[in-house]
Amino acid sequence: MKLPALARLSMLLVAIAACTSTVPASSTPPGSMIAPTPAPPTSSPSAPAASPTDDGIPDPPPDGALGYSDFAQKGRLGSYCYDGGCADVAVWPPTGDGLPTVETQGEPLVFSVDKNEFDQWSVTYGTDSGAPMPLAEGGEPTDPDMGAQSPGPATSFVEFNSPPAGDWVVTMRVYFAGGGSASYAWRVIVE
Repeated sequence: MKLPALARLSMLLVAIAACTSTVPASSTPPGSMIAPTPAPPTSSPSAPAASPTDDGIPDPPPDGALGYSDFAQKGRLGSYCYDGGCADVAVWPPTGDGLPTVETQGEPLVFSVDKNEFDQWSVTYGTDSGAPMPLAEGGEPTDPDMGAQSPGPATSFVEFNSPPAGDWVVTMRVYFAGGGSASYAWRVIVE
């Protein structure tokens, strides 16, 4: 039986990692284990280097806004990893109480970020008490090994259909082209 491509790729990566990591025989007693050393964080060329704020939370990613035509509402930032730092800055999944609100007649919605681009995204909607449902997704991750020749189409905005009529919590998750990810949330009322 032939393994699925993803399983074969995972096994190949494990084999490559095992072959490329060597430890001099004299540095470790027999039978002992070596803990991996974490790699240093990488930073996005389009964003400033991270520096923790006074409260120890790393600098946040760019603001994300949701709206339509000439209206946009900045979203509540949730969990993120950006420029070498990660933080959970809001209760997640969020409830509609206190979220920035977007009211629409069912027009297509536009999500955008300021001063950065993303190459993969997904959006969900749901009620405070229900499980979120997928609404839309798109893009492909940028291959960091390809550098400037990366085939991933990065963008600073996407458009997708509104959820059906109702009062919803809409969450957007983006993966930045230069590395990192962020979640944003809104209360969306569709008439």
